[in-house]
Amino acid sequence: MTSAPPRQTGQLPPGPKGSRFAQTGKFVRGPIEFLAKAHAEFGDIFKVTLVGMPPIVYVADPDLVRQVFATDRSVGNAGRTRQDFLQRMVGDNSILVLDGDEWLRQRKMIGSAFHTRYLQSYQEQIREIANESIDTWDTGVEFPLRPKMQIVALDVLLRVVFGIKDLERVAQLREMLPRLTASASSMETLAFVLSRSAWAGIEPIFRRIPGSAAAKFSKARADCDAVLYDEIRRRRAEPDNEQRKDIMSQLLRATDDDGTPMTDLELRDALMTLLEAGYETTAAAMAWVFERLVRQPEVYRKLVDECATGDEAYLEAVIKETMRTRPIVPVMPRALSGDLEIAGYRIPSGWWVAPSVPLLHSREESFASPDEFRPERFLGDDVPKSAFVPFGGGRRHCLGAQFAMIEMKAVIPEVVRRMTLRAAPGSAPEQQKTSHVLLTPSRGASVIAEPREVPAT
Repeated sequence: MTSAPPRQTGQLPPGPKGSRFAQTGKFVRGPIEFLAKAHAEFGDIFKVTLVGMPPIVYVADPDLVRQVFATDRSVGNAGRTRQDFLQRMVGDNSILVLDGDEWLRQRKMIGSAFHTRYLQSYQEQIREIANESIDTWDTGVEFPLRPKMQIVALDVLLRVVFGIKDLERVAQLREMLPRLTASASSMETLAFVLSRSAWAGIEPIFRRIPGSAAAKFSKARADCDAVLYDEIRRRRAEPDNEQRKDIMSQLLRATDDDGTPMTDLELRDALMTLLEAGYETTAAAMAWVFERLVRQPEVYRKLVDECATGDEAYLEAVIKETMRTRPIVPVMPRALSGDLEIAGYRIPSGWWVAPSVPLLHSREESFASPDEFRPERFLGDDVPKSAFVPFGGGRRHCLGAQFAMIEMKAVIPEVVRRMTLRAAPGSAPEQQKTSHVLLTPSRGASVIAEPREVPAT
């Protein structure tokens, strides 16, 4: 659906009627449904006003999405849209909250650790981590798969990305980091309900109240920082750091254009950035893959056969079709530092403009029969550019996208090889539920697992 251009250049896009309080209530109750209804009524560009936030202009057309991503080089500031709720966790030096030259400096240093020549070497270690988790699964009973995938994704971060070999330290962080992300999520919910400006004023008071979300977050962050800074000090002193291939070791060796290495604070913020960007997101994506597979028996059987041959083409297509139909990150906003002309409208400075990923991925013009789960659509070259953006686009394209795909292509075949999964009798497909800023399975991707007979090697 493409909206007709306005009659006069400079008009604001149309949008739902009603106060920002009314719109916020509808958005909180069902964000996907709210935006889908607005899209059906107003077309591929429309504005929404929510409590405590600048007006947001959503776009759902590939060409408009490309124009939004292009603002990364001019008036678009992705970092500014995340500062209120992410900065307290990932720190001031995180590429998630920075813009401009300082963002570019940090991006280059972190990007050097994600070179293709290193990433493929991690697959075997990731498979081992997956199998350690699978060994603990209960069989014959219903259980949510998402927590299992969270364990795998967190261990991959700690042992492959952070490169921590001390199992006691891994256990410490495995307990601490979920507490940190959970308390951060609770604070973001409060900030949204109360408005960001109101929450900023009362957060210091809540920090002093034992048991409050702010107090829990402060304690969890202090605990995690103590362990991370100690690990950084230990790793800087290790004699084999130059030979190690884990991502943290590469970050220790990284320098900017002037040859200046990362400080301990910058390294801490980089590690927390990798946690925020690569833990819950990858776990949710893998959970969605299996939630979809248990309801698509023909696709499931074909994937089992393909995984047995070692061919990854169909596996990658299944992953991409899952991310199309069940995107993890629903919106990718840019805060405007100047006016933006798009589709004949003028969006004022200070507003946000944002691609809506669920709306974009469900366009009939881009994906025939978009409600059908058909991995085959990703086996050719027919998917138009900017119509499929699970990892974002423009200069802010997700730095860990290739690593995430490698991780999923290592973990999913191990599950398929060792377990037969099925949905509980009579269970309905799971709805998309907002968790923190992600869209996750409403029942945690609930499945029943039965061991498969693994062929001898």
